[in-house]
Amino acid sequence: DTIEKEISAIESMLPENLSYRHEVSILLMMNDPFIVDYLEKAYDKAKIEPIKEKASERRRQFRGDISRVISKRRSEWVDSSIAAEVVRKQKTVPREFSQGFARLSRHPVFGIPILLMIVYVTYLLVVNVANNIAEWMNSVLWVPIENGITGIFPAGFWHDFLIGDYGILSLGLANAIITVLPILSVFFILLHILEDIGYLSNLSVLTKRVFERLGLSGAAIMPLVLGFGCKT
Repeated sequence: DTIEKEISAIESMLPENLSYRHEVSILLMMNDPFIVDYLEKAYDKAKIEPIKEKASERRRQFRGDISRVISKRRSEWVDSSIAAEVVRKQKTVPREFSQGFARLSRHPVFGIPILLMIVYVTYLLVVNVANNIAEWMNSVLWVPIENGITGIFPAGFWHDFLIGDYGILSLGLANAIITVLPILSVFFILLHILEDIGYLSNLSVLTKRVFERLGLSGAAIMPLVLGFGCKT
């Protein structure tokens, strides 16, 4: 086409011993400052000046930015010639169960019982599993520490200050690690699983109609759910 002819005309003016003459001529058409600087340093500036003027003259023949035109042509060539040979598209067929569950979970009627079931299961897991983990951590981690401190400070100020009812270790460190950490860990693991299986996206679709009346989108369910969580 016209651009290729202009590039070939500039290429014919370049020195014969120059490597990649066609690529250099393209860069000259695009007014690349680095290639111009390289040519002026590698060759006689008097020989390069007519080439620069020729490239500038050729650029003025086109409307707009010639660099964008060349980049667009390159992208079109890559998409039409290379991408079709290199990129392989693999069709994935979703399983019937996951597809059916996704359809039911965003259904206006069946989606509500599924939501209530997931909330109830989450509640049971967070309460029971986290409680068992907390009891295990208490017996393995905290009880030996508490016994050790009691052996050093049997009673008095330092005993109450460290492991008393409002002690800095019992109320601060132990409460954060043994009580809060298991609950948050179990909850966020379940939340991550629900996100990975795509349920949260379907939940957004389920709540979209209700939230649209309030001027919100279905995705607003997430900040609302997290907003009712404990402020740790």
